[in-house]
Amino acid sequence: MGSGPGLGDTGVFHSMWPDSMESHWYNVSSLSAKGYGDTLFAGTVSSGLWRSSDGGKSWTPDGPPLDPNDGLEDQEVHGIVADGSNIFLATFWHGFHKSLNNGNTWSLDTIGLPSPIWGTSLLKTDKGTLILTSWDNGGIYRSTNDGSSWTCSNTGFRFSGDQWKSAAITASCFNKKSKSIFISTGEVPDPWNWPNEHLVGDGLFRSTDDGISWTDVGFDSVFTHAVVSDDSGNVFAGTSEGIFVSKDNGSTWNMIPNPSSQKAVWTLLADSRVGLVVAYDDHGISTDNGGVYVTQDLGKHWTYLGMLNRGKILWSLALDDSLYLYVGDPVSVWKSSTPLPGIITDVDNVPSTTVSTFHLSQNYPNPFNPTTTIQFSVPKRTFVTLKIYNILGQEIKTLVQGEMNQGSHEVTFAAGSLPSGTYLYRLETSSGFSITKKMVLLK
Repeated sequence: MGSGPGLGDTGVFHSMWPDSMESHWYNVSSLSAKGYGDTLFAGTVSSGLWRSSDGGKSWTPDGPPLDPNDGLEDQEVHGIVADGSNIFLATFWHGFHKSLNNGNTWSLDTIGLPSPIWGTSLLKTDKGTLILTSWDNGGIYRSTNDGSSWTCSNTGFRFSGDQWKSAAITASCFNKKSKSIFISTGEVPDPWNWPNEHLVGDGLFRSTDDGISWTDVGFDSVFTHAVVSDDSGNVFAGTSEGIFVSKDNGSTWNMIPNPSSQKAVWTLLADSRVGLVVAYDDHGISTDNGGVYVTQDLGKHWTYLGMLNRGKILWSLALDDSLYLYVGDPVSVWKSSTPLPGIITDVDNVPSTTVSTFHLSQNYPNPFNPTTTIQFSVPKRTFVTLKIYNILGQEIKTLVQGEMNQGSHEVTFAAGSLPSGTYLYRLETSSGFSITKKMVLLK
């Protein structure tokens, strides 16, 4: 775990391998903080799936049992879908695994899948459909029964004719607002000639019919390593040329200003609570290379979070309910030492002339679990802080800290792993105004 203002300088090893920790076989290739309770999952290459129930302080091996006969090629977990107590895994070589009882028992579902299958990503749509992508001639597989059986579903998906180049699928995402699925095909290592040769994918693809058919939406000559979307419907593509955003479901794309001289983006995270988080392909080549950044205004302003010049690819990102950020690299899982700041949203364009006094509203809902909304008003542009405290007066989290325009504003507080109880929230301004109110977290 890290220390300092962002991501610190020491990591937590995801496993206890005695040596060769720099080997690419140990990459933390996937992370998920959406499991049952406060569970965090880390998918690795190739020590399988690991679980943490204490915010990353300690880890235990989880998932399907490892086959010692396969050595280092066993259980490369590249995709995790944690849906309550249901856990689904896309693995390289070993296909699709699932547990319907929070990891107590596992099954391997192969009906309709080729053998072997090289799984690269996994997602679940709002209809419950699972989309599994792979590096093989099928490329895309679809299941409507939690993976019990699969159908190859690649109509409209373009192939180059080569087994490995044909798909080269690197990531996938589901756009909740448009109900669309996006799949990126990027630059991938040749499995028979790693790390000397890489293969090129064939662009970005979209499905608007729950994964039945696909349409090319651009980036035919650009490696697209990552694709994510937020609750507002924005779609973000992380490419070898930087970050692009589409506000019309992939019809048109605009480049977002880069915060780093490095262009190649390996992974992205989009969350309406914090904004867009980007992790660059960091190989430590220059003094301004790599690292993790966050923006809340589509790249107009960036905040540096850490991990600069570590000389390692930052493979995966995850955000928990308390807005702590997790980063997976070739040897470790990292956690931000403080939560990421939440996004402040103006309230329904309230005319500025209607706000003449400072005001802090009672949070709603109250009691709440796990999130609540806090509204406040300022009569003029001023510096504002809004902080959460426990009943002993100890600071828990800073929700707002900066200049705020005149008007009404609101911010969401995610309690995450905090225990039930009474908490305080205090609004203070540079003009001397201060007010404190109580709220109750009831789990």
